[in-house]
This record gives sequence, structure tokens and C-alpha cells, in this order.
Amino acid sequence: MSHTTEVERLRILFRVEPGCLGPEGARYIDGFCTYAQTQSAALGGPFATWQVVARSDKSLPETEFFVGNKKLTQAQAARYLQALSQHLDDIEEAFHSALADWIDVYMRQQKN
Repeated sequence: MSHTTEVERLRILFRVEPGCLGPEGARYIDGFCTYAQTQSAALGGPFATWQVVARSDKSLPETEFFVGNKKLTQAQAARYLQALSQHLDDIEEAFHSALADWIDVYMRQQKN
């Protein structure tokens, strides 16, 4: 009998500033975060998952990393993914690139 060990995904918590959505961003931020959360499911593959929330408290960092309930530093998160032959920079770059597109699409939908 063979059994494979499923690796626990790195959870990347990303806080979106309402200002990213323009001058009335506070009005749209909650809906956008829900939309972005749905869109982000396709990113990260089997190694990472994104959690997109509004950044209402500026004292909190924009990005945080977790494996299970354990909080990791960015360096620890990078090493965790490196052990899986993945690169945190690539995953973050793909997310940020997609985020800009999601903002455009979402805001266009709100104006229609």
C-alpha cells in the first residue's frame, strides 16, 4: 500500500489598501476582497494559498505568511517553498500582476 504525504500549503495573507481602488476605495474594498479571494484560488498551485482581506489597520503588515497556525517570516516562507522547489518571489510576482488586473476588472464592473 502506498501513501503520499500531502504538504501543508503556505498561506499568504495579503491586506489590500482601499486606496488601491481609487478615491472611493473604502466603498468597494469588501466586495473587491471577496472577488479577489475567489480569483486567487487559481494561484499558488498545490504549494500556496492566498487570503485576501482589507487593510483597515495600517499597523499590520501588508503580507503575512503561515503554515497551519504558525506564523513565518518572509525568509522562513521563502525557505519553506524552496524546500518544495518553489520560489516565493515567483508566487508573489504572479499574485501582484494578477491583482492589478483584478482591480481593473472589478472597478469596471462596478461602474456598469
